[in-house]
Amino acid sequence: MDLKKATDELTTKAVFAAAKDKAERALEDALSTDEERATRKAVEEAAAKKKRTKLLVMGAVGLLLVLGAIGLVIHYWHWFLLAGLLGAAALYARHRWQKSRAERKVRVEAPAKAASEEPRVAKPVPRVEAARKATPAPAVDEASVEEELAALKAKLDK
Repeated sequence: MDLKKATDELTTKAVFAAAKDKAERALEDALSTDEERATRKAVEEAAAKKKRTKLLVMGAVGLLLVLGAIGLVIHYWHWFLLAGLLGAAALYARHRWQKSRAERKVRVEAPAKAASEEPRVAKPVPRVEAARKATPAPAVDEASVEEELAALKAKLDK
């Protein structure tokens, strides 16, 4: 809301200044003689001609500068191409460097975060627990296990 208020104030001031200038000119015109009006008109015309000449000269100089820059680029196009390629390589190198810095930062912070966090204990899924309880454990014959161990020991001793 403040921006709109400031805009309105500036617009009002500009309109007031233009109206004031117009009123001063009209009053000056009404109170001055024919000679004063002619001299003022001549001065205003000279100022307008000077301003127009100045704009034309600045335009011509600007045009010559643009043409000179274009000629420079055309004459030394291979150097500008090289500069562009070097700039692109520098941007790529900067991108890679920032990416590696970010990865290095993550690698350094990851062990610190892992050490600070408490280990989580996984809760068993109820269906799996129910399935474990429902299936009976296979009967292990201790005699056969002992016989297999003895056979393995005999192989190692040979």
